Amino acid sequence: MKAFDWQLHKKDYIPMSGQIVDASLVPAPKQRNTGSERDAIKSGKSAQEIWPDEPNKAAQKDTDARWTL
Repeated sequence: MKAFDWQLHKKDYIPMSGQIVDASLVPAPKQRNTGSERDAIKSGKSAQEIWPDEPNKAAQKDTDARWTL
């Protein structure tokens, strides 16, 4: 961090704190869920509860994901 701070000062940048935050939004594939699956997700069920017989599908579904603009 000291080397990074030195480089900033050399170029006349004065940082006010030493925190770096990465808040990147990345594209993700759209989930194609049926109406009953969508209702189960909205009610707060986990992927393992919604797809107990399909562990591979449950592992790929992000039930906490929300849309952003």
